[in-house]
Amino acid sequence: MEYALSLYFDEVSEQRLQALNETAARATDNDYMVNIPPHITIAMFTTDNIQPIAAMMNKSLGGFNSGRVLFSSVGAFPPHTLFLAPAANPYLQSMCRMASTLLARKVSLHHLYLPNFWVPHMTSAMKLTGAELIRGFAALSDAFAQFEANVTRIAVSACEPYEDLIVLDLPAA
Repeated sequence: MEYALSLYFDEVSEQRLQALNETAARATDNDYMVNIPPHITIAMFTTDNIQPIAAMMNKSLGGFNSGRVLFSSVGAFPPHTLFLAPAANPYLQSMCRMASTLLARKVSLHHLYLPNFWVPHMTSAMKLTGAELIRGFAALSDAFAQFEANVTRIAVSACEPYEDLIVLDLPAA
């Protein structure tokens, strides 16, 4: 089964991101992401047994900590995904490296989430048609302005269907 290790936001940041996701949903008539908490996935992986990963995360957060990200633009992975792009700052790069290091010997990591391949993003809409992507991009671009968001939690989640298995508060840096 496929899982994600993702960063979650404080309440104010989450509300702002959720409002942008709802803008994309209205423009595309596709609400797939509306019921999934806004997040930045720092690792995707497959495993037949999530329990050792869950136990490891519950036991120790390692070097994972809270931080700030700057959402700087709207982007797309054509033809199906619309996203908000945070600047790939040292905090995000470090979190991705730590996730890969922590998980590499325990699970099969998705290659697009490995350091130096990963494109930081917060998905706003997915499973779109080409026409929906164009409408959503236009609406999201009109509603978007750069802003900083606070990362305060980390989650291990099942991907299809999306379900949080563990959500932990991150310590201050």
